[in-house]
Formats: sequence, structure tokens, C-alpha cells
Amino acid sequence: MACGHRRGTVMLICIFVSGLVSLMVLGILNSLSVQADTMSAIEQHEQATYVADAGIQHVTSILKFDPKSLGLNPDIFAKPPTVASPSSPVAAVLSNAVLTKAVTQPTLSKPMSGVLKWTDAGSTVSTGTPRGYTVSVSINEKGIATISSDGFVGDVHARRTMVVNDAFGKQGG
Repeated sequence: MACGHRRGTVMLICIFVSGLVSLMVLGILNSLSVQADTMSAIEQHEQATYVADAGIQHVTSILKFDPKSLGLNPDIFAKPPTVASPSSPVAAVLSNAVLTKAVTQPTLSKPMSGVLKWTDAGSTVSTGTPRGYTVSVSINEKGIATISSDGFVGDVHARRTMVVNDAFGKQGG
């Protein structure tokens, strides 16, 4: 009888230990899954921030070289532009991309505003994740521009805002 009682105790201990090991393994797998999801979300947010910064740089370049392509008129300010205007400095570099411009002009020429939207069609086809940015520009009567860029990667969005004191790069000219 003592031998059967001992076997039953050993069997219960084995079941208890295997249950604890199973719970520990499930906890570790759950933790790794949450960590992987978090890392993915952080990576997408960093990419969206990078794309939003690219939108600001794109519009800053357009303001200096070709503001009329956004429907903005730098000629309403006192100083004439001092920079040459290449036809499209950035659009030639964008391959596999769709660039659309939507311009909102108020009835008066001051203040001015415009919107630039860009979507990387190649990234949607190759990775299944859409990437791009929407940038809005508002320029007051003193030539100070407020540029807001909303970059997106999939469902993750990041916003960057920048104020430019001399929107058309005419100071000192």
C-alpha cells in the first residue's frame, strides 16, 4: 500500500510541475508577442515621423524654388525673389510615386495657403503598407509660413510643424 501511495504522490507532483512549466512557457510567449507588437509600432511611428519630416523639407524646397506650383504668389511681398526657379526640383526624383496638389486660395492674396499630398505608390505595391504625407502651408501677410506635415505609414500617423520666418527665402536680397 505504501508503494501505491508514493506513486500517486509522485504523479501529482509531476502533473503540478508540468502545469507550472506550461504556464511559464505561455507567459514567456505572451510577453514576446507583446514585445514584438510594440517594436513594430515603434518602428512604424519612426517611419511616419521620417515621412512627415520629408514633407516639410519638400514644401520648404518648393517655397524657395517654385512656390507658384503650390498656388502661392510670392510677388505680393515687397522684395522680388532672389532665387532661380527650376521647373520641378523634387518631382523628378520621386519614382513610383503619385504627387497631387490641391490649392486653396482665399479671395484676398493675403494670407495664402496651399496643400501638398504625396503617396508612395511603390511601397503599397511592394510591402502592402501605404506611406506618404499631407502638408499644409499657411503664409501670413508678413511672409511667415506655418508648415504642418502629417506623415503616415499604414494606420500610424505622425505630425510635424515648422514656422519659417522668411517663407520664400528672400531675406537679404
